[in-house]
Amino acid sequence: MTKRALDAAEAAAWIRETIGAYAASPENRLRPGGDEPAWGEPLIGFSRGDDPLYDLFKAQIGPFYWTPAEAFAAAFPDRPAIPAELTVLAVMLATLVGVGAGFYPALRAAHLPPVTALKQE
Repeated sequence: MTKRALDAAEAAAWIRETIGAYAASPENRLRPGGDEPAWGEPLIGFSRGDDPLYDLFKAQIGPFYWTPAEAFAAAFPDRPAIPAELTVLAVMLATLVGVGAGFYPALRAAHLPPVTALKQE
């Protein structure tokens, strides 16, 4: 493995560890002092900036969709980069717990008379 590949692998491992540690921390709670996490274990993915899927997305979605190279050039016009040097990070947070915690009580309250629902807050 080359030094550059090793550095990228180390960076990816650090990012996964850092985001995972936050998801497992007491800061990741629906309410302060509560024990229900707001987010489940995150899914983290990386892709190369020159992945041909980005060009396919642009062709399918339209010219307003930016490829990673276009987004980088717009954000950092004074720092040229070739697409192969860019890495795209995608993080998906499992919100089922958070959505369920809000949706279920709201659904129950929707089936109650309004005065009763307000009393049961």
